[in-house]
Amino acid sequence: KINPFCDIPILCSRNCGCGWNYVEHRSEIPLDCRAFNKVATAPIDLLKKDLEIALGEFLMIVEEFSYINFAISPDANCERWRWDAHAMGLDELLRPLGAPKGPPLRSGHWFSRHFEHVSVKVNIETEETQFIWKVD
Repeated sequence: KINPFCDIPILCSRNCGCGWNYVEHRSEIPLDCRAFNKVATAPIDLLKKDLEIALGEFLMIVEEFSYINFAISPDANCERWRWDAHAMGLDELLRPLGAPKGPPLRSGHWFSRHFEHVSVKVNIETEETQFIWKVD
């Protein structure tokens, strides 16, 4: 769904390296990379949306010793925000989750899972994702 060249969406990701900045015709750039083309600073709103979807899906399946790496491109020759999640300034990656309170629950297209510090809901059809952070 995110990458038109990938048959298993949850295992695939957007790879919008800086190489797309040098393509002559915009039509040659994959549709899901166009917002990252010739961008000097991180497009925070788009990154947050992508992170919410990726993190929400990951939290549905996370187990002990599971890790997530969020990057727009694995190419470290690009701008730092494309491959270094901390340089993206996304606070969601720095907040504690706590232990899961149980397995994910399913209701139609919605999955939800509760952790000590956050509850997460993901609609697998629309990719709508919600985080409800608990206030201490």
